[in-house]
Amino acid sequence: MPWQPIEDLPTNWQTLASSELPSLVTVWQEQADRLRTSGEFKTFMTQLRREIAIETGIIEQLYDLDRGITRLLIEQGINEALIPHGATNRPVKQVVALIQSQEEAVEVSSLPSGGNGQAIAIFCEFA
Repeated sequence: MPWQPIEDLPTNWQTLASSELPSLVTVWQEQADRLRTSGEFKTFMTQLRREIAIETGIIEQLYDLDRGITRLLIEQGINEALIPHGATNRPVKQVVALIQSQEEAVEVSSLPSGGNGQAIAIFCEFA
């Protein structure tokens, strides 16, 4: 199919919405509220912050880590003991300090939402 410019929505775009959408929004909000207060959500958000912090450092070429070590750090926490000697191109202490700095930056970015991670959650819901 050849490229074509994007066309604007029709003037009657509201008729395209499903009549079930309002009830789905209510269910979505109830489930989101339930999850936000659960330990599972807090664990998820902690691991998400770690992943963002680690991957940001890798993308910025601050250090190299393989996928296995990255997953381990995400799941177990940022800890020097989890990074084997020679597993990165920088001293392990420096890599841990960089990751912790990135993680602090991720936490600060969620402060406008009260520091509860909602800003990050919103990013992930639309990603």
